Amino acid sequence: MVGLKKVNPEEMGKTPLVFRVLSANAGLKQIVAEFNRENREYHVFLEECAGEYGWDFQARNDMEIAAGKAPDLIAADAVTDMNVLAEKGGLENLEPYLAQAGIGREDYYPETFQSHGMADGIYSAGYEMYVRSMYIRESFLDGNGQTGVEVLLDNMENYDRQAVFNKMINYTPVYLLEYFLGMSDDFYGMVDWEGKTCDFGGELWEQILRVCGQYGLTERNMGWEEIAGFGYIYGFSDMAWREREAEKQGMVLAGYPSEEGMVNRLDMSSVAINADSEHKEGAWQFIRFLLEEENQKLVTQGGLMPVHEGALEESVEEYLYDYYHNTMTSDGRYIIRPELPEGIEEKFWECLANTKPASYRTEQVLAIIEEEAELYFTGDKSIEEISAVIENRVKLYLVELE
Repeated sequence: MVGLKKVNPEEMGKTPLVFRVLSANAGLKQIVAEFNRENREYHVFLEECAGEYGWDFQARNDMEIAAGKAPDLIAADAVTDMNVLAEKGGLENLEPYLAQAGIGREDYYPETFQSHGMADGIYSAGYEMYVRSMYIRESFLDGNGQTGVEVLLDNMENYDRQAVFNKMINYTPVYLLEYFLGMSDDFYGMVDWEGKTCDFGGELWEQILRVCGQYGLTERNMGWEEIAGFGYIYGFSDMAWREREAEKQGMVLAGYPSEEGMVNRLDMSSVAINADSEHKEGAWQFIRFLLEEENQKLVTQGGLMPVHEGALEESVEEYLYDYYHNTMTSDGRYIIRPELPEGIEEKFWECLANTKPASYRTEQVLAIIEEEAELYFTGDKSIEEISAVIENRVKLYLVELE
């Protein structure tokens, strides 16, 4: 944990602000350092998870915030569920601050200002992002980029060669459930959030289980053909590299199945103001500083993408200029770089345009599904048995939401 004794802001005439985050990368640390140099009223202290387990750190923060204590600024990864905090009144509504500051939302990526399921305001602001996607063999898609989950499942189930989805150790049958279900808000109609009911007895559900069992990584198939690869996009340079590698394997960027076809998943780091903070104005000054275009450019130092569109565009332009024009090392040798994949800049912006965040309310239901489905994949229970248990547990969870 970063302590407050290393710097005494009171001696400098400043008010200390505590910003608690699970893990701060180099970009965020640089922005905090710049704020502390420039701001004459406030000094931000980053408090990270150090010796604690991540979930212990989050649980402790949950309890402290519930007791009216803890930090002035809260990162989403520092608590168990930012949405629950918003619902319980633990977060400050940023809408009045945004309006007073005249911050144009059109300058930011659409998901930057987050309501967390609340209808009456904005309760956190994103400051850095990346995209989760997947590269898949083109033959598994329908050719127009709008492959639905049914088409993808049929193509995978009818493939006539021994294959595994991906050889990364975590792509087990259970993990694959997140791939097929993670981007659907209602699990393709299996869950009725308003009616508090669910149905895990349909053919689509059974087919998802069969395909996950067929393609999930186990000891029996580690040597089989691989039909999908990681497509996590942390920046333009990362996508350029992945496009080259995927092309060698005959794969194309596809994303995750959803009701809208194949989509990419947006992951965004965000920060909120503790509703019980005694220094809300100072906390807002830091968030505003964090969102300014010039400071957003520092986000790339942490290996992620800024949420300010102008800063992101400039980072792409700088990469392209450096790639094509800075072709000599400091000792006078030429750098030989391969050609960038054709149309890579257009593909990058298309990738970002075809993103959406995973639904905030599906995480707990997906955890129930994965826990019970493990018994099917190990052969301990049938589809019918695990489906009945899942239905009972999910219905109970839905009722408890009230």
